[in-house]
Amino acid sequence: MAKAINGKAGLIHTADMAVAYQPVEESDWGLIITENEHELYSPLYWKMAVIGALTFLIYFIVLFGFWFIMKPMAGKILLHADELEKKIREKTAILEKEIIVRKKAEKEKEETISDLQEAMLKIKF
Repeated sequence: MAKAINGKAGLIHTADMAVAYQPVEESDWGLIITENEHELYSPLYWKMAVIGALTFLIYFIVLFGFWFIMKPMAGKILLHADELEKKIREKTAILEKEIIVRKKAEKEKEETISDLQEAMLKIKF
């Protein structure tokens, strides 16, 4: 009380009480308010708990929504990947067959050139 009368303002915490003091201007009076800390802070603690719970609830709703949206998309992506893999296998088989045909044609060409060169040598003699 003496601090409030001397013109000082402040807040003191004791074991379970909060004491606020303030001088009353233009007088020798002081104002002191005491409140149990549990009663003083319980609305704040309640609001913090509600905000925390709502935050987690919103987080889980967003997480569930993301999962709910992404699950069908993941299935489509996997299906698309399977289709692409099938097309790649088909194209690879076609290219392998074409390589075999070209190698055979190259071999036949080399044999034909060799036969023609032998025939030209026989004609010259």
